[in-house]
Amino acid sequence: MEGKLCFSFPGQLLEIPNLENDILGDTTLTHEIIKKAYELIGFEWSTCTFRDSVLNKYLNLRLQIVSYLISIIYAHYLMRECIVPDIISEHSMGIYAALVASDTFTFEEGLELVFSIGILIEKRAKYLNCAMASIIGLTEDDLLSIFNCLNTHKLFIANYNGSRQFVVSGEREGIQKTIELAINEYHAIAARELILTAPLHCELLEGIKEDLVGLLSRFSPREGTIPVINHLTADISNREGIRRLLCEEIYKPVLWDRCVRKLIEYGANRFIEVGYGETIRKTVRWIDKDISVLTIKDKKSIEEIKLSLSPI
Repeated sequence: MEGKLCFSFPGQLLEIPNLENDILGDTTLTHEIIKKAYELIGFEWSTCTFRDSVLNKYLNLRLQIVSYLISIIYAHYLMRECIVPDIISEHSMGIYAALVASDTFTFEEGLELVFSIGILIEKRAKYLNCAMASIIGLTEDDLLSIFNCLNTHKLFIANYNGSRQFVVSGEREGIQKTIELAINEYHAIAARELILTAPLHCELLEGIKEDLVGLLSRFSPREGTIPVINHLTADISNREGIRRLLCEEIYKPVLWDRCVRKLIEYGANRFIEVGYGETIRKTVRWIDKDISVLTIKDKKSIEEIKLSLSPI
């Protein structure tokens, strides 16, 4: 099949996955990554908890760590099986694993970024009574009209996942009223509050910008070996702009629909979702139903991916 292959890294999980299921089997690779995570940040894979009990109150952080580790395991395993992408894309908090897969950062650096930035977000969110929600079936204009009706609340579009699929961030009461109006007045297909308590990808998190700049100054990104299209500008990332990207993406929206269209222009017509679940597959289908998105569930599914990518 002609066309380019894209590894696509999904964002933060919305629930702790069932890790009793086969995560590529009992492999040395999996054990090495799990061991490093425990040694570096005290994260226990089997329970999805930290050695430091104070950190366990940060559910968003735990979800970010699990998502990152699963994506890294999958990416390394795919490449060991000689499945190498022509380009990499990332959705929301999937940016860290994507940059590791491109060799911009090491696994250890990526883990430190996820952990340290996650704590900054959690500490900021503690002082904000905020929420996020998924809205399906309305247009951007519909959402802006709802926001206008609720103009006493700070509300923002956080993710542009398609022409009629969005994630919104903002003050919790405003998000709950947005859901009510979306369903009852605008007849959305679906509208639900997400488990996340930090208002990701909106200006309510801009207050941690100074701390982010200081944190990111400690990292020296390298020129990656595989191009990464980022969700902030829908452009190929370059080494000079990585630190700015990682800072601004926290409080600016995810332009996922533009990323997918840019990838199609680039020639990508086969995607592998390098992470837990099927978020990428579902959102890509909303944007272009002709794009093939392969997902990973276990070791057997990777064998099926290898077979599907083999030339006929």
